Amino acid sequence: MEKDFFISYNKADGQWAKWVAGTLEEYGYKTIIQAWDFKPGNNFVLEMQKAILSCKRTILILSKSYLESEYCQAEWASIFNYDPTGERAELIPIRVADVKPEGLLSSIIYIDLFEQQEDVAIKKLLNGVGYSENPRKKSEFPGGQNNGNSGKQLENDNDVQFLFDLEEDNNVDKFPVSTKNNLREWYYSNHKSEFEVIINDKRQLSISAHLNEINIKLKQYDLTVKEEVEYQNYIKALRKCEHESLLKEKAIELFLKDDGVQAYLCINNYLELLDVVKSILEYDYYDQQKHRDNQYVQLDIFLDPAPEECHEHFVVCIEKERIDKQLGGHSQYDLFGSYVIDLGKNIIKDIIIGYYLFLSEEILDYNNVQLIHNKKVMNLLTYRAGLH
Repeated sequence: MEKDFFISYNKADGQWAKWVAGTLEEYGYKTIIQAWDFKPGNNFVLEMQKAILSCKRTILILSKSYLESEYCQAEWASIFNYDPTGERAELIPIRVADVKPEGLLSSIIYIDLFEQQEDVAIKKLLNGVGYSENPRKKSEFPGGQNNGNSGKQLENDNDVQFLFDLEEDNNVDKFPVSTKNNLREWYYSNHKSEFEVIINDKRQLSISAHLNEINIKLKQYDLTVKEEVEYQNYIKALRKCEHESLLKEKAIELFLKDDGVQAYLCINNYLELLDVVKSILEYDYYDQQKHRDNQYVQLDIFLDPAPEECHEHFVVCIEKERIDKQLGGHSQYDLFGSYVIDLGKNIIKDIIIGYYLFLSEEILDYNNVQLIHNKKVMNLLTYRAGLH
């Protein structure tokens, strides 16, 4: 049966190799690694050849020992011959030490885990390879031990991870089984455990593959003006995806911790919770077209009273048809005053999603972390709204 990854490593980096393999298998991938799959009495060279041929891709654990090993060089060179342009991303280098690949390896973008904490390393690994769940036991994270790295274990043994896949079209096809199981257990245990939200944005993987192709060209000749523009556009797109993923991770975290809003939305089970999470994941943060489209109404939300910790206003774009339907076809472009107009739960849900992304932007872009301690700021239901 074809497996996902063959882990190529020097024996000096065995713990790193087992950590990478174990982490990938926890999220549903199948790996082949010498430490677990090569048996005494087997022909090492033949086993190595079978492993390379039976896996879709090969991961290289890059360290000084690996780059200096003639056997390791032979392993990655044999795969490089099958995919010299990197178009199929069959070689995935993972840097775990202070080394810089040279020669042919320097043309391949690597996943950088050197001196990363474990939670960041997991996210980088999964984002770098793609992602899925459950397995054989991995070793302890090497970054927090005697190699001088600053890694650390999760602070609480009860901490859980909610990992979500975002497809290249900015949609969510399905939730990973491990995430649904973790969320179910967390929800029905009255939110007792601390958690971490991780988004595996497959757009980043696709953009990185295009950048990898251009980087290979850079080694051979100067780029044309068109290629230079394309390169800059890919860089900008990658930065946008990275920023949007961070905002969505924080927004999901804030929503999951907000029992008041969950009660207001009448969320009674974790599947209804996932529905709101899905809407946050699929929100197009950089879609400016809605602000110019007459099919949409810009709904202004004002924090009232205006807080000192952050901006007092944000905008949510709602389809005009939905607003007209909810307000009986009389959507005036006036500020809603002290009286109450029922916008309906569906529109309120869109406002809530916009609100959490607004808060996330305040926290991540402006470092206004103190605002989450202001109960008035965190109580969305006291705000007033206007249309324009």
